[in-house]
Amino acid sequence: MILTGGLLSFKILQQGEILTSYLLFKPTWEQKELTNWEYNLESRILRNSNIQIQLSLPEDFYFHNPKNLTLKDQTGTGQIAGIISSSETDPNRYPSIRIFYFPEPFLEIDKIKPEFVKFLDLSVNQGEMVEVHELGEENFEKRMDGVFWTYYDNLRPRYAKTGFFITSGDKLPDSFLFHISESLVKGRNHEESVEKILQSFKRE
Repeated sequence: MILTGGLLSFKILQQGEILTSYLLFKPTWEQKELTNWEYNLESRILRNSNIQIQLSLPEDFYFHNPKNLTLKDQTGTGQIAGIISSSETDPNRYPSIRIFYFPEPFLEIDKIKPEFVKFLDLSVNQGEMVEVHELGEENFEKRMDGVFWTYYDNLRPRYAKTGFFITSGDKLPDSFLFHISESLVKGRNHEESVEKILQSFKRE
């Protein structure tokens, strides 16, 4: 009985921490409707006309709609628009790309990086990752700029890589951040599937 009570107390404490984390990172702006996604099984094209974007999913990749995500999975830098991962049931299975929306046209790394570092610090404090080392800034095919880190993942024991790319439009009123988590691959900046997804990103 004491053990059951202890586990229950721990679970309540854990849920409290998740809620606190979500509120800490919750966007200050009025949130947009981001759940209206359409997916074409034949072409594997994922589209959201509300925010005028589309991406292609490689084989064995799945999209997780924000309306189906837990508070923990919604937490991050910006308003969550969805997660692409290699698991139909686990949105965090490597490789994964968390898509965040910002209602402003020009996002700068210097503005986003401190918030992203806070999110990494939170993961470290919760014991999810250790040995976090910054790799520095990175440009993806002259389309996106970002920053990446390596770390050891305690939840899925392995050395991994995480970070973000920002895409902003000259004539568009908003921006997107792609939060990437993936395994380290020798001789490559990113896993091939991650690069394919980023290459497929289009504004409509």
